Amino acid sequence: MSGVGACLALFVLAFQSEQTAATFWQTAALPSDPNDPYYKTFQPVPSPEVTADKIITNVLHIYPVTPDWYKRLPPVLQDVVLVIDDSGSIPPCEFHKGKIALRNLIWLARANPAYDTHYAAVAYAWAAVVSFKFLPSAAAQKEIMAIPYSGSATNIHAGLAQAKKLFDVSSSGSRAAANKVVFLITDGRPNWDRSLTIPTAEALKKEGVEIFVMAVGPNIKDIHKMVKVASYPPERFFFRVNNLSGLLNVIALVAKKIAPQKAD
Repeated sequence: MSGVGACLALFVLAFQSEQTAATFWQTAALPSDPNDPYYKTFQPVPSPEVTADKIITNVLHIYPVTPDWYKRLPPVLQDVVLVIDDSGSIPPCEFHKGKIALRNLIWLARANPAYDTHYAAVAYAWAAVVSFKFLPSAAAQKEIMAIPYSGSATNIHAGLAQAKKLFDVSSSGSRAAANKVVFLITDGRPNWDRSLTIPTAEALKKEGVEIFVMAVGPNIKDIHKMVKVASYPPERFFFRVNNLSGLLNVIALVAKKIAPQKAD
């Protein structure tokens, strides 16, 4: 993957969701022309406040008003796979920032007691390796920081395929009743098995997996492909930040909004 700057990175996070497969396995509504003006609307990077609010609502499922009856329901099971790009286009310092952002996001997800979430992680460059299988939040926060940096080519398909395997097998700790989501953070430039990226994303969506995409960088080449990887509608599932420092700032802003007494 050729980055748009020295500090661009790609991560894939796989989360669960209560949505049904019929809700988000839709791509027919998207324009077929990659140069359609619709895709250009996703290129500008919104303010951190806009992105933070989208994460709070769509990823963390925290809403301004939650009915009391909803709070009394049994927790929704979530299995989250974090698929982390450790290819050579990502400087080690930025890889570390990405891990901190993921660790903090796991911590913030615990602010919503309506969800019982477990996490697994996959690190990938030209190939994908399972870093750890499904664990409760506290253990996953520790394990994420221990993932080593390698550096190599970038194979988004391999990361998504490993996430699919983790969801498909019980030996990974995946829970049959859990909802599933994939959250992909990318600069949009895979350079290995690139033709398989969208088909692999579609295979995940067919199995009921939501896909969020966090596109990192001031300008994403072939942004239409990343929009197509995201679940439908992309206005809900597609995010933008300039760099990983920007992602850290967004997560810090999320913390101030939902847990101001604990935010730095």
